[in-house]
Amino acid sequence: SHLASHAITRRQYGASTSDALIIMNKYNYSNEFSLSEQDAEELASRLQVGKSIITFNADRLRGICHTLLAYHELFRRTILFQSDVPLNEPTLNSKQMALALEFYLQIDVDVFYMKTCSFRGAQPQSDIKGLFCSGDEPRARYG
Repeated sequence: SHLASHAITRRQYGASTSDALIIMNKYNYSNEFSLSEQDAEELASRLQVGKSIITFNADRLRGICHTLLAYHELFRRTILFQSDVPLNEPTLNSKQMALALEFYLQIDVDVFYMKTCSFRGAQPQSDIKGLFCSGDEPRARYG
């Protein structure tokens, strides 16, 4: 999204508040649907946001993943009438979660912009540094 310089500063440095740091320090890097600490740090550095923003949103995304997995298991039991057979690798590993989180963080109310991602060989716009834009609006490149 297009943000003014004061809004960018608030998002980059608001991650250092005591509440944000408490959430970051409580993040469990070893649960299913979790980022590793190394992947969280790399993503924070590349997107130019605080690590606490990454861990807060990773925790939200983990909750979404658990909900979707529960719906999937309910569908298997009630619609497909399959017994409770565990799925092979039902969770995402840290690298997969990092990619999913990068998409999740770039969902906008009006349009989906991929400002930072080089997914499937696409090159990020060179004038955009990090997750937030201070210049021109980004172009929607994935449809």
